[in-house]
Amino acid sequence: MILPSGQSTGWTVTSGEGGDSVTRVYHRCHFCGGEVVEQRVTVDYRWGDTFLVVIRHVPAGVCQVCGEQYLKAEVVKEMEKVAHSQEEAKEVLRIPVRELKVA
Repeated sequence: MILPSGQSTGWTVTSGEGGDSVTRVYHRCHFCGGEVVEQRVTVDYRWGDTFLVVIRHVPAGVCQVCGEQYLKAEVVKEMEKVAHSQEEAKEVLRIPVRELKVA
């Protein structure tokens, strides 16, 4: 789910031995009510039926119960830039394509 700018998050500042740290705080999951925690995830960015780019280390809120991922609009815009960049890929994967045959 893509979140509009600033809608579903807040910030918490924690002071500790290593200094202050800032953590993004998410509201509860829209679907199951579970706790949503910031994590780094891997996203399969698709454009149409033939364009696929795997983007790693994407900051997202992830529901600890159902796994729903919440991406901020700013993050999605940055992903679009990365996906369509002419910069050489860090890695190229070979991905099999299969079809489901339903009776």
